[in-house]
Amino acid sequence: MMHLIFQSGSNTDAARLNSAERLDGAAEDRGLAQTVGEYDTFFDVWSQRNGCAASDLIKPETGGRRIRSV
Repeated sequence: MMHLIFQSGSNTDAARLNSAERLDGAAEDRGLAQTVGEYDTFFDVWSQRNGCAASDLIKPETGGRRIRSV
């Protein structure tokens, strides 16, 4: 079974994503992606390692939009 992971920002850096500490070369870039369902993006997590906010995709009760990776 293949697992697809939606990444954005610094997590799209191939060297970082495929480092020995993370996916050890197993990740493949599948290009741009878009969620099938509608979500909201919340920058509600602070990354101590990167010194910046990280986001979560949250399924709202109403509304939302399709989120794209860039």
